[in-house]
Amino acid sequence: MLYFLNALAQFIITDLLLSNGNLSVYGVTLVRDLLSGRTPESIFFPRQTLCDFYVRELGLEIIGTRHTVQCVLSINLFLQAIFSFYWFWLLLVLLYNLSNTFHWMVHLCSKSNSRSYVLKHIRQELLLNSNPDKCCRNDPQINKFIDQYLQTDGIFVLRLISRNISDIVMTDLTSALYENFKIMESVSNLESSFSFAKNV
Repeated sequence: MLYFLNALAQFIITDLLLSNGNLSVYGVTLVRDLLSGRTPESIFFPRQTLCDFYVRELGLEIIGTRHTVQCVLSINLFLQAIFSFYWFWLLLVLLYNLSNTFHWMVHLCSKSNSRSYVLKHIRQELLLNSNPDKCCRNDPQINKFIDQYLQTDGIFVLRLISRNISDIVMTDLTSALYENFKIMESVSNLESSFSFAKNV
């Protein structure tokens, strides 16, 4: 989300700079000008300007005679191309970050997607049944592992880790977490039954 906001801020600032303080879509007008055959003009990158220079002539003033001629600023062609590329690059980065943010939000907010993701990465021998889609929907231990032990942030971290490791390592990691959870649950059950027996 922060990458998206950063790209959006840079995009708006660049657009304001290139369109003289008015928030317009600089790239759209640039493409429109190019498609219609007009040379895109910008007040920030003028191609031609008037240059003043002085020529000293014999017998006239010390400063010389002032002449004004039209000059071509070829560096501005290059600068306009760079800033146009930068504007379109920021647009692509903005769209990519928006789609990536939406993608992660869908994965994080979808409980069934998160549940199936975790179940896919637990080794089958640790589950009650060989088919994780059928057995684990009503298994209270699996539900407690996903909802109370991992929770949304744990599943988010597992998804981030899985982007950088193989599925085999991810399955080992998730299965180890599940085994650790089962050990903690059995210890907790023993302690509660021991305290119950002690009270009776």
